[in-house]
Amino acid sequence: MSRGPTLAEVHRQDNDGQIGASKNHERKPSCRWFTSRTSPTHPVSEIQAFRWIVRFAILAGTIFILLAGQALHRGLATLPAGLSSTIAVCGLIVTGVLSVTGWLALFVGILVAFKLRWFCRWMCPLGTCNELSTLLGKNVGLRRPSVPHLGHYLVFATLAGAFAGFPVLLWLDPLALFSSIGQPFSSSPVLLAIGMSGVLTAVGLSFLFPGVWCSRICPLGGFQEVVFVLRWSALGFLARVFARRGRRPTTTGGQRVELSEGSDIARIGRRGILAAFGTAIWVYVAPRFSSSTVSPLRPPGAAPEDRKFLALCVRCGNCVRACPTGIIQPQLSTGGPFAWLAPRLVFTDNFCDPSCTRCAEACPSGALTPFSTAEKPHVIIGKAVVELDDCLLTAERECGICRSHCPYQAIRLQFNEETYSVQPIVDLAQCPGCGACEAVCPTVPRKAIHVERVQTIGKAK
Repeated sequence: MSRGPTLAEVHRQDNDGQIGASKNHERKPSCRWFTSRTSPTHPVSEIQAFRWIVRFAILAGTIFILLAGQALHRGLATLPAGLSSTIAVCGLIVTGVLSVTGWLALFVGILVAFKLRWFCRWMCPLGTCNELSTLLGKNVGLRRPSVPHLGHYLVFATLAGAFAGFPVLLWLDPLALFSSIGQPFSSSPVLLAIGMSGVLTAVGLSFLFPGVWCSRICPLGGFQEVVFVLRWSALGFLARVFARRGRRPTTTGGQRVELSEGSDIARIGRRGILAAFGTAIWVYVAPRFSSSTVSPLRPPGAAPEDRKFLALCVRCGNCVRACPTGIIQPQLSTGGPFAWLAPRLVFTDNFCDPSCTRCAEACPSGALTPFSTAEKPHVIIGKAVVELDDCLLTAERECGICRSHCPYQAIRLQFNEETYSVQPIVDLAQCPGCGACEAVCPTVPRKAIHVERVQTIGKAK
């Protein structure tokens, strides 16, 4: 029986010359999966040149979509993070919902099951940047140390967490990391670097340790390898089952020929068990060490539990870019490392428009559940709270601007006989926490009315 490639052979191909052609523009294939690359009619140099043209075109198109795509068509809002098979699968497991781009991501996942790391080699924008960085690192004499295949552990940990409702480390997906470069941080170089920290880290690691991110750390690459090995192992198992009916397995020198997927499936299985065990510990232990501080306001449609929202959110910045009023901002200073760059609402200058549904439509992972304009009044963000000590009305000054600007008619002015003053009263049954009252409140430095987070977030029953 013919022997298929192992993952080690594929990565050895990368190290020996996958990044660039050899001096004589020829390379002897180590396994049959790559024979087409070196056939006489398709020289390596021509294939490599065509591959780089495609990759640069995709890289330029991805950057254009991040910077201006939503101005052209709202359907582009979930890209490029929405094309990740890992994000699509985890989002489907946790929420049971799959977007249009999610179906396309699953189709890509099916393709990579038959063509190992096809997405990495041809389409991944971060992979293109990493490969250029790897080439530069090799040219200056840097070498990659021996590193375990962390990508397999990461993808199994994320999938195991998804079944538990908390897909940990989903934000490490390369398409999510690359999407973060489009966050509106242009006003400050420091904030821009913070927004691009994931991309800069991956590119920096690829330079210092050539090829380490793509071949050893990337969870999407690990997902592709797992899918490929499982598909190859399943076909090998079926082949052995049908072969037993007709003839005995092929032997050489009295020794049975073992299929190449045996060692790979064993290694992946061990990594999956260890990663799932680690994830179970994290899901059990993490809530006991979580901060007791109040979580910030999240965009409408956020998962009911903030810990679950933080696990589902991939920090791609799609909701930040999609928001027309600019109230969604990345979380930087509070919440600890698990809340880093997670979207939060700030009602300092604007509010959540009752007719807007863009943030949830742009979310690729299910962290924000999509809703219609008709459902928007029942999507609870928080509740408005009045600080009477700061209110102008209690100081016998003319105001009432919060009532006149409330789009849900949830605020009324009521005379209080005890204080002999007019006070704003919030009807919590009508208030979804849009922040219009907080945005227009004229008191400084503290707003007399502001929106606070409620324990139950989501669509009111």
